[in-house]
Amino acid sequence: MKALKLADALQDANQARSELNLQQKLRADAQLRVEELEESVLEKDQELLRLTQITSRLQGEVSDKLSDREQTLEEEIQLRERVQLQCKQAERTVEDLRMELQTLSQSRDELAKQLKLAQENIIDLEGDLEELHENEQRWAAKHKRALDQSEQLQMKLIQEKDLNDQLECDKAILERQLRDLRSEVEELQNNRVEVDSITRAEIKAKELENTLRAEERNKVALTNTISKLERKIHELTEQMEEEHKISTEQRELMTQRIRSLKRQLNEAEEEASRRDVQHRHTQRELMEEREANGRLQRQLLDQQLSNKRKESRQTLESLKLVESEDIEEEQSEPKPTEKQITQV
Repeated sequence: MKALKLADALQDANQARSELNLQQKLRADAQLRVEELEESVLEKDQELLRLTQITSRLQGEVSDKLSDREQTLEEEIQLRERVQLQCKQAERTVEDLRMELQTLSQSRDELAKQLKLAQENIIDLEGDLEELHENEQRWAAKHKRALDQSEQLQMKLIQEKDLNDQLECDKAILERQLRDLRSEVEELQNNRVEVDSITRAEIKAKELENTLRAEERNKVALTNTISKLERKIHELTEQMEEEHKISTEQRELMTQRIRSLKRQLNEAEEEASRRDVQHRHTQRELMEEREANGRLQRQLLDQQLSNKRKESRQTLESLKLVESEDIEEEQSEPKPTEKQITQV
């Protein structure tokens, strides 16, 4: 636009020079007839000088305006480049925040799944613990029955031992009676007592021997019974101790697993809470970056509109200035007289 104005000014100057050349040629051709026009030619020379001065001034103004415009344009270009760079950086930041937000969302979903799985595991373990408590109750009832049975067996064992002691006493009495009878038999044999008395004594001795053997057999059977009872009591006691040990180990293991899962659940809840806070913080940063990017875009658009308005205003001012100078030139140019026109 400035080049166009400069070209118009130069064209005006060339046109003025052409008119001057034409006047000089006319003056050379009709030197005798242009005496009346000398004054007009002088005025034309003055007008040409004025136009030359105007042209020089316009060229200086145009040059200054071009220089200012180039500087302003350079500043605007630098500003626009900075704004565009800031916009790109803001867009990259927004994209990074969006990716981070997506990663946080995926991580939060994964933590939610882990949290749900841990809760389900805890529910299952609580069910297992409840079942273990029921087993413990059944074991306690069984243990009570076993204790009752053990007490009964111990009572029976005591009775059997008492019976064994009684048999031992009876055996001792029978052995003593047998010895006494044998002594009597020997004494009777030595004293040659009647055969019937000896026979009765022998029969009684045999009966005592049979009774003694029966007592021996009963003692052996009772001893076997006592051994079986003691072995059964020992086995029952070992079984009860083993079941109690297994139940205790299972309960401790279940308790440890529940504590571990609860600790994992608490850690997962804390991690989920931390991720949720980070997610909200990232969302807030993303909104702030988007707002900043929007402000930069609006700033760039406002700058472009301002440049266009400024350029349009300068163009209009230049056009008005040129138009005003053209009008002044037309008004100051003397109109040729009819006589001068006829002579030409």
